Amino acid sequence: GEKTMPDWEKKLTLPLGLMKGVFDDLAKMGGLRQVKLVGGGEPFMHPGILKIVEYIKGKDRHIEIDINTNFSLIDERIIKEIFRLGVDSFTVSVWAGSPEVYTAVHPNQNEHTFYKIKDMLRVISEEKKRLSLFHPKIIIHDVISNLNYNDLDRMIEFALEVGANDVQLVPMDPVKGRTEGLLLNEGQRKELLDYIKSNGLVVS
Repeated sequence: GEKTMPDWEKKLTLPLGLMKGVFDDLAKMGGLRQVKLVGGGEPFMHPGILKIVEYIKGKDRHIEIDINTNFSLIDERIIKEIFRLGVDSFTVSVWAGSPEVYTAVHPNQNEHTFYKIKDMLRVISEEKKRLSLFHPKIIIHDVISNLNYNDLDRMIEFALEVGANDVQLVPMDPVKGRTEGLLLNEGQRKELLDYIKSNGLVVS
């Protein structure tokens, strides 16, 4: 609706020079140990994302980088760069454990995207094993709504199959007047909590 960006605004990007200046200033202040690249959009849509990562990891700063991504734009070329640059972790928003639920939660995507994400995560896990590396960690981040709460079994299976280090299950934070219809009702909430408790999962 009215929140849709006009075409000219979609073409704007945060300048690389400005990003470098911000990180230089933060590094001078001291105590900077980790940077999370996250926001209202997809980090890998930025044309200079790999240059940004390279700059943050450069100059012997010893800064950890976590990239929050939907992983839909990742391919094997980018994975090679990820290992070269030393990315520490990915927080991957999948929100599903099966292709049919993935497309229900992401109506602008298709089942091919789901399988591509799964394949690319497996490539990272296999490369980590081959090189005897612990990083980059794979953190699966699933926002739970009434569209996907009954896909939890397959969410866990998905995480195991791609070699994830961690799974985060969080309730959705609705936008007032827009997305309250995606909240779990009382019966769905009880069903989900019973499943979590009966399977020995930790609730924090």
